[in-house]
Amino acid sequence: MINFIKNNKNYFGAVITFIVVMVVMFGFIQLIDLGIDKLRVVFNISDNEINNIRETSPIQIKENIFSDFQSLSSLDKEILIENKLSNMENKDDEDLTKNLKAYGDFSKIYLFAEISVNERPLTDWDSIYIKFNNYIDNTLEEFNSGGHLFRPKSLSVPQIKTTTRLLFNASVVPYIPTIPYSEARIPATINWFENVFRNPQNHKKEREIRFDTFLSTTERGMINNISLFYKCSKDTPDCYIEIIKNEEKSD
Repeated sequence: MINFIKNNKNYFGAVITFIVVMVVMFGFIQLIDLGIDKLRVVFNISDNEINNIRETSPIQIKENIFSDFQSLSSLDKEILIENKLSNMENKDDEDLTKNLKAYGDFSKIYLFAEISVNERPLTDWDSIYIKFNNYIDNTLEEFNSGGHLFRPKSLSVPQIKTTTRLLFNASVVPYIPTIPYSEARIPATINWFENVFRNPQNHKKEREIRFDTFLSTTERGMINNISLFYKCSKDTPDCYIEIIKNEEKSD
């Protein structure tokens, strides 16, 4: 009998563990059903909507969180900066300024940035500074057009251990106008979508836009990527945003 117990000890342990897990899962499911029943009563949700809630898995919920990021693959893209060292010492580097040309009307625009400091994500002592300004009749129109991007308000993007990734709807970009950057500060907002990129009165006329950026850090900063993702409106399916090449400037 003793040998039987010894030989089957692991088996009995596995059975007990299985029973405990099933009890916990059953209790969790009961809690979910209780919560769903509360939703039904409080918000008068239909049976079809309740079934949709029950059928939504955690994986689906996670995918929904990244819906803006996942949509980027279906949009047009213009890379503004890529793999460029940047910190406070070279913030006036001419390679950190780009002149762009934009044509047509747009239905949506996203700004994506991936940056790092010492090959790690940014700390509260670091920030990425971005501005867009229009040229009107070949004169740069300076206005309150950006600053240090406020990271807590970024749209959800999958993060990795070596960089900070940020994604913003260009119509409502939160930023800190001046240093010191801190996530405890209250950000301002800028609408680059309407104020800079669109020209609804004359969207078939090409516009010129200036882009400026730098990493505000005293450490070894790297701008891995800053890009614009956009979708053309139905009126101008051939719209574009492009960097003006040096040879174009000289013409």
